[in-house]
Amino acid sequence: MKKIYILSLLILATVKVGFAQTPQNTLINWDMSQWQPGLLGYENPKGWVSGNLLSLDTVAKKVSGIGSGFAALLTTRNIPGLSTQTNGQIPDINGIMLTGTVLPALPPKLKTGFPYADRPEFLEFSSKYQPVGNDTAFVLVVLYKRNPGAANIDTIATAYYQEDTTSTEYSHHILPLNYRQPLIPANPATDSLLVVVSSSSLFAPQIGSKFYFTAFDDNWTGISKKFNNSTDFISPNPAADYFTWNNLAKGVSRVELYDISGKLVLTENIQKDIVSISTAQLKNGVYFAKAYTLNSELVSLKKVIVSK
Repeated sequence: MKKIYILSLLILATVKVGFAQTPQNTLINWDMSQWQPGLLGYENPKGWVSGNLLSLDTVAKKVSGIGSGFAALLTTRNIPGLSTQTNGQIPDINGIMLTGTVLPALPPKLKTGFPYADRPEFLEFSSKYQPVGNDTAFVLVVLYKRNPGAANIDTIATAYYQEDTTSTEYSHHILPLNYRQPLIPANPATDSLLVVVSSSSLFAPQIGSKFYFTAFDDNWTGISKKFNNSTDFISPNPAADYFTWNNLAKGVSRVELYDISGKLVLTENIQKDIVSISTAQLKNGVYFAKAYTLNSELVSLKKVIVSK
């Protein structure tokens, strides 16, 4: 947790903190379906800032075959005129995109993040990675509060994912947000959300590393907020030996259980509005249970804690 907090401060210290002018509580283009031209024709994902806006060609639109059908391919490149050190040191790095916008000015001004006054439990995304050497890709999320009239900010929550192994297929990830205590109340006038995606470590980037990033839908809060009013529930939770999912919606035919990395660990076909699942083969930790209809429509999602 300390490592994530230090990395959060480093990211926020190197960019101009502010609000991009996007609707509150919606992360535009989380599924990478919308792209717009940069200065010299390099397309850039809408709602995100990357080297493409400066014609550095570090992010590319790729067909993914999942979700919207598109993904952002981030590639760590040597930046002509800027990278004067050897491979593996910070000036080489440019495989980063982050939520925000560049305001037209001389010099251009970077506004990071966007207004966001919610407290989501987690987000979901999909990725695959082709690292060079021992490089590491990461996704960093920082929910923070600006203090009007002051230079400092208050970190509300962070989430951090890193990937260091080569993969040829997309993997699904569920990333919980870690909230600092006591919880700061939501305030749309001051709260902002920053998401940073990088194809390389900030500390030892390797030129040529490639990170593919996308999501299944365009509203990442929808997954954690969409089902809050449902009447189904899981008990006991935390669970030691088993847990029961009660009052499942009519038409549910399948329950899937995912670990915190997004890996599918259990599938149960059902014909009733209740299902009991043994934890005998599960390790202690946080899991996410999903209920699907026969047509594979997701109708409920719950967090389960296994503690034996």
